[in-house]
Amino acid sequence: MDQAVYEVLSRVLSPDPNIRMSAELRLRDLSNVPEYPISLAKMTISQDVDISYRQSAVINLKNYVVSHWSSTSETFAGIETTEEAKAIVREVIFNGLSDPSNKIRVASAYVISKIAHNDWPDYWPDLLDLLISLLKTGSPEQVHGAMRVMTEFVTHDITEVQFSQIAPILLPELLRILRSDQVYSYRTRGRSIAIFRHCIEILFICKEEHPEATESFLMAPVIPDWLQIFINILKQHTTDNEEREFEEYGLKLEVVKCLNLIIKYFPKLLSSYLIALLEPIWLDLVHQRERFINNFIRPSSDFISTCQDSDGEVFGFEYLLFAQFEFVGLSVRKKSAKPLFVQDNGESTFLKQVVWIILSYMQMTKEQVETWLTDANQFVADDDDETFNFTVRVAAGDLLEILLEKFPEKTLQALAETTQHLIEESNIARAAGDSVWWKVQEACLKAVGFVSNELITALQDKASKVKFDLPGLFEHVVFDHLTATEYPFLQGRAFVFASQYAVMLPGELASRYVSEAVCAIQGIGAIPVKVSALRALQNFCRHLDVQYVAPFQSNIIENVANLLNIVSEDSLILVLETLEEAIKINHVVTARYENLIGPLIIDVWMKHPTDHTIYPLVTDIFEELSSNVDVHASFQARALPPLANILINNTDPAVTASAIDLIASLVKGGPSPLPSPYIEHVFPPLMHLMLTTEDRSILQNGEICLKYFVQKDCTRIAEWNDVNGKTGLDYVIQFIAKSLQPTESESATFFGDLVVKLIEKAGNRLLPVLPELLRAVAAKLESARTATFIQSLLMIFAHLTLNQKSTVINFMSESVINGKNGLDILLNTWLENHDSFQGHYNIKISAIALSELFLSCDPRIQNIKVKGDLIIKPSSKIMTRSRTRQNPHQYVYISATLKIIKLLVSDLQNAAEGDNLKRSELDDILDDEEAIETDDDVRNIN
Repeated sequence: MDQAVYEVLSRVLSPDPNIRMSAELRLRDLSNVPEYPISLAKMTISQDVDISYRQSAVINLKNYVVSHWSSTSETFAGIETTEEAKAIVREVIFNGLSDPSNKIRVASAYVISKIAHNDWPDYWPDLLDLLISLLKTGSPEQVHGAMRVMTEFVTHDITEVQFSQIAPILLPELLRILRSDQVYSYRTRGRSIAIFRHCIEILFICKEEHPEATESFLMAPVIPDWLQIFINILKQHTTDNEEREFEEYGLKLEVVKCLNLIIKYFPKLLSSYLIALLEPIWLDLVHQRERFINNFIRPSSDFISTCQDSDGEVFGFEYLLFAQFEFVGLSVRKKSAKPLFVQDNGESTFLKQVVWIILSYMQMTKEQVETWLTDANQFVADDDDETFNFTVRVAAGDLLEILLEKFPEKTLQALAETTQHLIEESNIARAAGDSVWWKVQEACLKAVGFVSNELITALQDKASKVKFDLPGLFEHVVFDHLTATEYPFLQGRAFVFASQYAVMLPGELASRYVSEAVCAIQGIGAIPVKVSALRALQNFCRHLDVQYVAPFQSNIIENVANLLNIVSEDSLILVLETLEEAIKINHVVTARYENLIGPLIIDVWMKHPTDHTIYPLVTDIFEELSSNVDVHASFQARALPPLANILINNTDPAVTASAIDLIASLVKGGPSPLPSPYIEHVFPPLMHLMLTTEDRSILQNGEICLKYFVQKDCTRIAEWNDVNGKTGLDYVIQFIAKSLQPTESESATFFGDLVVKLIEKAGNRLLPVLPELLRAVAAKLESARTATFIQSLLMIFAHLTLNQKSTVINFMSESVINGKNGLDILLNTWLENHDSFQGHYNIKISAIALSELFLSCDPRIQNIKVKGDLIIKPSSKIMTRSRTRQNPHQYVYISATLKIIKLLVSDLQNAAEGDNLKRSELDDILDDEEAIETDDDVRNIN
């Protein structure tokens, strides 16, 4: 068998594709032979076989283990390995950890890890002892191999109970390896830290059940030794040897990642060492600044920022910076580090140095410049404050945000002084011919723009001590950069910066900045300038007084709308956001451009009907246009026919759901009563869908859309008839009845809103079916389990209680549902769920309705018993799910009226703890229906 496998593997390595394909098919046949994995394992460790054959053998063994080793594995395929073969393979392949070849050790470790995942501890009980033995007495090669396995072991296979048994043996060995810098490589030592980091994660899980034992008996004796060696490693600085420098970066990276975990999970154990650890990490950031600028910022360097270690793992300079910035950010939040940032006398010298470092690292790298100059989408995505692309620039910005949160005034003042200093320095560099002088100015403007809200508040607060010459910055820096076409990123940053401080701009400057931004999107400019000008115009439209943007509205709409056909992805999102702001400026001006905007926005949706970042923006624009009385008629005439066709054909449920969303926007923003096409051409196919589809997205969007239909034009719905004489109201009631069936899903989050609106608008037309409808709602409430659905149903009774309290009490007390009193079901469910209601408006309505029930003093309510407080049973055990099932929670039962008082008092306390909402603020959070109905009333009056 050994010879057969050897010959097949030799053919697998043949350059002839026909021979190679034939050999691979033969290997597939051999994999069903019990001795096959044994032959592969033997060949892997044989020193007499060529290394290429051995590598091929271990790769095939890895694939075999994944697919054949255990029938319980998700990746199992074919015939399971025999127990006899498994025992031999385990014994043979373990020797691969001692192989002189690094590649064989790494691959063998991977195979052993896969086997261990299935076999340890039941079928390979001595594996852990064997690995620990290699760590203790093995050669550097054996330790390297054992560490590879141990990493997977600790990460995936060891339980909390097993860890508490092996930790006293494992951790000292890991620490010994870390200390032995003359024996083991940087990577092996780094792996010991990585394993220790995984151990900390396990200890954190143990901490949840045994907090005192974990910190006092496991972590406290161990941490000091590790932290001391960490401090020593962090203080090391290799120079004049780039390969060793990178290896040192890798080791320091593991140290800082581990420290970041400790400071999150066990902050108390780190507090006395925090300053000692922060000092070398900070000095590294200072020391590495020059390298970062020379190798990443300047265009002439060919510096390689990342490399692979001997195990093939990637590490590099930027990864270390990420971790270091995170550690500094975590330290800032700790009390023990505060004296370092702000002294007792109020001085903040170190804080200024940190801000200086932040601005240095926020400069654009040459790679970013090259990418962003040609890729608009990438620039839009990366330049967003909420970007998902993590870079050194972002990491530095995150640290600035933390400093601002912890030391607001001191950070703003440090930023003001450092910005002024760096701009002066960069101007000197510019005069000396430095080609990247502009990068630090761009970074300064980005940072100051990032804190615009906080800085504006501070400058407007007479009690604030922050001094910032913002007018001088605009006059001598920002405005000059608006025309700096040779530096497109700096020019673009000037646009964005000006818009971030729009509220601070004097009137004459405001118009000039808007004008320059409009010119920038009109001309043939660089990508960064156009993107930045769009961002700026979006902010100007939002924050400037309308008198300064209104003269430019036509130009903005024309130029932004014309971009819709030529942009995509992230750039399209930016264009849509800017267009949405522009059409809000003056409705009359917007109306003149409906023939431009309408077709383009419909086309955008047709191309991206299910894109969850684009179609919500399209929906907002639809709503804005439909609420414009000068636009609605022409826009709905353009938009409704294609949307109605989609409802009729329903070829793609996701597209149909999206179309219903757009129709809802048109109905919501439209007049009341609705134009006839809505009821004649849209309502029928919508109801057909609602009654026949099982798609949850269509049903959910349809509920919202149907609610707006009822709200806007319930009378015409009731008057509409199909060919069989069935009215639109009959169809709506049929859908509600269908949704209340016991077999229907509870995902109808907006169902209650629809019923409330129907009861309110249909009036006497609903009286014949209302009792049966409410009985069905109560029955569904009795069986409902989903919190949002329960809230939706309860809000029906809450609204009814406000208007017809006695009727609700009488009706529910006389109803019997599944053998239970209806009022009992209602109050028990309501009072159990009130404190978990979502939304200020819903909480307010529920509280008022409960108050009405309490004030009724009805004995039927007073006699109902509901769940009160949880009965706490003294126990030192953590209540897991299984224990909870065996010993369910028990409650004190109290009267419904007492429970109402307790809930109302709780609501009052919650309101007192937060910002007490003024009446004007309450008006802002009322449901959309109220605002829409007010608009409708105004239109009707007019």
